[in-house]
Amino acid sequence: MAQIVLTPPEADHIEISVFGPGYGECIVIHLGGGDWLINDSCVDSTGRPVALSYLRKLGVDPGQVKLVVASHWHDDHVRGLSKVVAECTDARFICSGALGSEIFLQLVAAAERDPTSLRSGASEFRRIITMINARGGDSFRLAGADQLIWQNAVTKVRVHALSPSAASLTASYAEIAKLVDEVATNRIRIAAHSPNASSVVVWVDIADTRILLGGDLENHSDFRRGWESIIRSDTRPPGRAEVYKVAHHGSRTAHNEAIWSGLLDSEVASVITPWRRGGNHLPDPEILKNVIDLSARTSITAREIPTQMKRSRLVTEEVSKATRSMRRLEAGTGQVQLRKAIHGDCWTMCSTSDAETYNRPG
Repeated sequence: MAQIVLTPPEADHIEISVFGPGYGECIVIHLGGGDWLINDSCVDSTGRPVALSYLRKLGVDPGQVKLVVASHWHDDHVRGLSKVVAECTDARFICSGALGSEIFLQLVAAAERDPTSLRSGASEFRRIITMINARGGDSFRLAGADQLIWQNAVTKVRVHALSPSAASLTASYAEIAKLVDEVATNRIRIAAHSPNASSVVVWVDIADTRILLGGDLENHSDFRRGWESIIRSDTRPPGRAEVYKVAHHGSRTAHNEAIWSGLLDSEVASVITPWRRGGNHLPDPEILKNVIDLSARTSITAREIPTQMKRSRLVTEEVSKATRSMRRLEAGTGQVQLRKAIHGDCWTMCSTSDAETYNRPG
């Protein structure tokens, strides 16, 4: 596959860049007309948000970013997000209604009394909310199902949130309320409260091109929550997406074939960001096979990294004398880049060398 193009797209061209090194995820989209969207955040090897580093390489001013979306508050989706919001001063910030609620702010406030209990994801939201409050104005919106969160009538761009559903928000409020008491009384570290149930799924409509960003939304036994709430909705935007950022790193819990039959074009290009922490690796091999069969083209932003690396005993001993510990470095920040003219039919796909791409069999 061709190397990443580092010249900015033309005003009448769409770009979708998906970043995922194995821990972390970020999507950067050129909506046309010089407007950009950033969905979630991860950091590069320097600790800088990949979205800001990438836009700098393209020569794009962060002021051209019009929309920043946080799908949920898992650490791997929001690392560096407060820096993104700080530099993208003209952008509207969107997050799940569960995270902008008063009860979530109470949770963060309770955790702040004991910094050891504050997860980095909650810390990012604390900094973001402080910045948003200082700016005032119409720069902060809470996302709910089938909600228009941004549009440009001139370029015919409409961005919708497809989730979380009302039932998911209600359940999230109750779960967060329980955590407030536990953190305040027991000084425990904030645990993830099943935030995938309230993850924001984004639908981007640019003229006749549609893009689906699945966030980390998973299936749920209650059809009013998770993917079934989107699939059964009669108020979501019409049409089928040409590009799909696969939900929750290609896990079994997020796979639903009705997504392909009801929301995606038959020639869809699917992109997966892998998860590789500890013994848990995604995508699930069986789900990956299904995605490859259901998509015209499937890309994984970073290939599998060998878990064992051979070192000579002499090298290990000498390095041990100079340092307290050794750890294996992660591979570079994987990226898959898709571009096409707004009214064109064919996508050009490029990637970094650590990405993998599969074509549909046959």
